[in-house]
Amino acid sequence: MSAAVSPGAGGCCYEVGAEVIEALAGAGVPVERCVLPGRGASAPRPRVDLKQAIHALLLAAGVPAARIELAAECTICGGGRFHSYRRGGAGVGRMSGLIGIRGR
Repeated sequence: MSAAVSPGAGGCCYEVGAEVIEALAGAGVPVERCVLPGRGASAPRPRVDLKQAIHALLLAAGVPAARIELAAECTICGGGRFHSYRRGGAGVGRMSGLIGIRGR
């Protein structure tokens, strides 16, 4: 099995509250791998790297690390290339993904 994790909210930008960290921990995510401290008085809330959280869950599910590819881009600070509710509000577009099994 292989997995590709699309661009998503990165640890550079995705500030969250304690309830999000608790939900991640409750879902089995090793929060020590994906939760980063805030950046001081201007941004005191902790940040979460969702791609690292997904990476940890894929490893726990048995996907070999060499078969997991993470997109580097953050959808929040990635400019106009990606839709971002956090950056643009409710009027922005939406993204979607596709999962499939290739025929033999």
